[in-house]
Amino acid sequence: MHHRDVRLDVGQPARAKFVDQPAEALAKDTQAMAIGERLFANNCAQCHGSDARGSKGFPNLTDADWLHGGSTDKIAETLVKGRVGVMPPMAAAVGSPEDVRNVAHYVLSLSNAPHDSVRAQLGKSKYGTCAACHGMDGKGNTAMGAPNLTDDIWLHGWGENAIVAMINNGKTNVMPAQATKFTEGQIHVLASYFCGPSQGKGAAADMGLSFLSWNWLPLLPIFIVYLISGVAETNRHPFDVVEGEAEIVAGHMVEYSGMGFAIFFLAEYASMLLVSILV
Repeated sequence: MHHRDVRLDVGQPARAKFVDQPAEALAKDTQAMAIGERLFANNCAQCHGSDARGSKGFPNLTDADWLHGGSTDKIAETLVKGRVGVMPPMAAAVGSPEDVRNVAHYVLSLSNAPHDSVRAQLGKSKYGTCAACHGMDGKGNTAMGAPNLTDDIWLHGWGENAIVAMINNGKTNVMPAQATKFTEGQIHVLASYFCGPSQGKGAAADMGLSFLSWNWLPLLPIFIVYLISGVAETNRHPFDVVEGEAEIVAGHMVEYSGMGFAIFFLAEYASMLLVSILV
């Protein structure tokens, strides 16, 4: 099968056309978005995933959380120049190991995540060391690429241990510059593809990702059939009369007593438990 070089998709006429269009217009241009999708799949999906949702250490591009800003210009700047994010080890500046854990709980409290309120209160006074980058309100600083600590989005892991490790060890993340790989037109198309029709909305706007993306709606009738079948199989109401009319008083287990009846009884409830687990 013959594959066209993706760089040919933005030739000189198309390049001028795309460069001159604003992101909102490009987001509605099917040709531009098709090119953006191919550029993303061939060059960005290796780190950010085929669905652009990223993974631990690789940002999710489908949300509105942009470390350096989510405008078209800022995304294009990231693509052209790359980014180097540095979180220096801060344990010595914070204080003792207990102080570090207290700060971790205070950071968790900023996003209303589960935390120890006593430790959080103790850590609040030590948080001033972190405020130089993240701000006193914890909302971060896009000029420095400092993450927002209040939005419950965690790039390098969530929870007390993950935050303590970050404070103790620091972290360096690198987004390599792409200026030599893409043309000016391709950079603009990619930035518009990520930005979407609404500034900062993210690639989900272009990829059509929504709560229907898991195909739960077309599978709902099948689930209902399965649920009814499970209720019938376990002889629950309204499928619970398994005796014949002539046996309605004594039941079909009239010949069993003691351990024999107990085994049948346990088997019936084991069947209920299995079906419940499967549902």
